[in-house]
Amino acid sequence: MPKKEMHLSLITDKLCRGGILLSEEAYSRKVQVPLIFSGKVNDFIEPRKSAHEERINWEKARSILKSRGTLISEDHEYSPTRTLFIRLFGNSLDTKLSINLCILLDKLTINTIGKICALFGAGSVLFVFQKKRNKYIS
Repeated sequence: MPKKEMHLSLITDKLCRGGILLSEEAYSRKVQVPLIFSGKVNDFIEPRKSAHEERINWEKARSILKSRGTLISEDHEYSPTRTLFIRLFGNSLDTKLSINLCILLDKLTINTIGKICALFGAGSVLFVFQKKRNKYIS
């Protein structure tokens, strides 16, 4: 979907008062692979055919959401570690244990290496938003 920030505004306008939106469209990673390494390296750490190709800015998305209601929850996720793990093991990630291990490694990367090097920080934000219940109350 092109112009995701504009569409986020339109979607929240269409919600009924008190309506809830759950989405993972926002993209928070501010640093991309340097151009000199972008070829094959980028293929391993960035999801292919991602819904996040436009790279919507999470700070702008958060501002849009907070002006229209309450941001109930936000979970920053999807480091290059998760992408690499999925590429290496693909369909063999079919058990609850292997999926949970992948998610755990992802969160570990975000909270350790990601704090030092932005490239390994969270790539997307899963969020839950609720529109204002009363249009007269801010």
